[in-house]
Amino acid sequence: MKPIQLRWWVFVPLFVLAAGAALPVATKDEAAAKSPDRSVDKSGAEGRKVIARHVDAMEAEAKAMRAKDPESAEVVTRVAKVLREEILEAHKSDADAGDADGMGPAYDPEAGRRSAAGGAPTRQVKATIVTAAEFTRNYAGKFPRDGNLARGGRATASGTHPEADDPITTLGGVRRRDTWCLNATRGWFQADWPAPLTGRYLFLFNRPHGGAGDAWESGLLEINGRPIARIGAFPAGHVVVADLGEAVSIKNVKVSFQGRDFPGIAGLEVHRAMRR
Repeated sequence: MKPIQLRWWVFVPLFVLAAGAALPVATKDEAAAKSPDRSVDKSGAEGRKVIARHVDAMEAEAKAMRAKDPESAEVVTRVAKVLREEILEAHKSDADAGDADGMGPAYDPEAGRRSAAGGAPTRQVKATIVTAAEFTRNYAGKFPRDGNLARGGRATASGTHPEADDPITTLGGVRRRDTWCLNATRGWFQADWPAPLTGRYLFLFNRPHGGAGDAWESGLLEINGRPIARIGAFPAGHVVVADLGEAVSIKNVKVSFQGRDFPGIAGLEVHRAMRR
């Protein structure tokens, strides 16, 4: 086997993880008690932008070397993913949007160049969790089932409970039915489309009447392999609403999550635009 040649940036995650304790994590009460000097950026945002640029370079080089040296390419790809998740976790303490609903922040460092190639959205992602009643009142009429672009995709998962439906059932417009779930406390679900979709709005419908343990405790939403939002507590019967800010080419959507028993989803929908 050809020896793996590691470059300097392979060791960056070690420094990122070691410095993790230094990232600012302020509760809302603490933030209210402070009067920060807004002329100075103390959030570390500029540092994360620098790291994001290096991650872009790492991913580009991994893609270029994949044919000749797949082992090294895989190492670089894994390191890049760790860094992206570290940046996303740091953003969680900076963003105000979505905190009350248990959603993490938007993820948008240096995203402009990536969207054209089917990467992350170029604008700030707005993600929130609403109840079934709120979805019916504020979203259902604007996003009818016949506008769902997710149909025709392929769905895979880390595992499926023997009493649950196949993961593919989640793409058919199901909103309030107990369809698919994991066979463990944690795992992942992924939807892929042979021809990329062009969509702006994503909806994740949780199972309507699962036990308390079947609810999500936490999760991560990715588009085209790039994290875009953290998901916090996601109870039964609730809906994740994600607005990407613009229509994006979507090759795949992946959610990784965990709960106490058998968390899952009832449905995943992708819509290009809302109806007036």
